[in-house]
Amino acid sequence: MATNTTSRTLALAAVGLIVAATTAACSGSSTASSSAAISSTATSSTATSSTATSSTVSSSSPAATAADTSVIAGIDYGPLFGLIGTWKSAPDGGVDVAPGQAGSKVGKGEPAVSPYYETITYSPAGGAVNASEQHLAAVLYHQQVFAKSDNKQFHDQTGYLIYDEINQKVYDSFCIPRGVCVVAEGAPGTTMTLKTQSKGVAETQFMLNTDNTEAFSITFTLSGSTLKYEQTTDLQVYGKPFSHTDSSTLEKTVG
Repeated sequence: MATNTTSRTLALAAVGLIVAATTAACSGSSTASSSAAISSTATSSTATSSTATSSTVSSSSPAATAADTSVIAGIDYGPLFGLIGTWKSAPDGGVDVAPGQAGSKVGKGEPAVSPYYETITYSPAGGAVNASEQHLAAVLYHQQVFAKSDNKQFHDQTGYLIYDEINQKVYDSFCIPRGVCVVAEGAPGTTMTLKTQSKGVAETQFMLNTDNTEAFSITFTLSGSTLKYEQTTDLQVYGKPFSHTDSSTLEKTVG
């Protein structure tokens, strides 16, 4: 009896050890599985978050870039931005129709037609504030015009194209070395027509009395790397009115 009881006791003890070992193994496996699952979920979540962040940056980047395309050093040049650079005449160049000089082939005051070529350089000139409320962005330009007939320069013009974003205006403010300065204005855009308003012309007393500028208008058309303009200067010269016109097509070479 005693031997039989001892055997049963040892058998039960062995079974207990086997059960305990099995339980421990299962518990460890379950814990490892749970840890792996948690790790996998965390990794998946991180990857998803990373993908979302990447997607957000990717989608917002072009918009940010587009918004900054007309801004230089914090100044928004609006429709004038596309002009910045150097422009030269297209192969056909331009045509000037001006009042003929005394002794010319066409005669004094008669229409003299002169084909020409030119270079215009536009450079950012920064901002300005008028009367604490008008905020402007200015582009400095220099225009040099040469006659095709003899390659001599016959026109030189320096001025500013000025953008007023709040009031949606563009101004052309320039002077030529004949004692004449002009300010013309109009609405901004890829096509802009700017005209003189009241007191838009300043000139010397000689020009006022003999070659008076009564009005000026210019239309710019900008399309990519092609710039066209047509302008009319209404004069009172040689005792009669004359519409002095210029038209040209230019291509961007630098900028």
